[in-house]
Amino acid sequence: MERVFTELTEECDYTAQYYAVGFEKKEIAEKKHRSLHTIINQLRTAFEILGVRNGRELAIKLCERLCDIKANVRLATYPLRGFSSGNEKGKAKVPVHS
Repeated sequence: MERVFTELTEECDYTAQYYAVGFEKKEIAEKKHRSLHTIINQLRTAFEILGVRNGRELAIKLCERLCDIKANVRLATYPLRGFSSGNEKGKAKVPVHS
């Protein structure tokens, strides 16, 4: 596994990555041969340092780091298939948001 959260210790980084992709805390503890309390403490530290509040935000941050993009939900900037672009006479133009 490659390091992603370099501001964390190596152990914390790997724990955070496992949690972000969906492993349960108990599964991570078994996989890493650590106690459940150690995993909980590592996740608490990771959440604080990374500025996230829960596993969903951690997963988004992991995606951002891996993809090197900011994960934002945006409306389509192009007309969807089956909708009018507004070029046809008498048809309403589909609103486009950016």
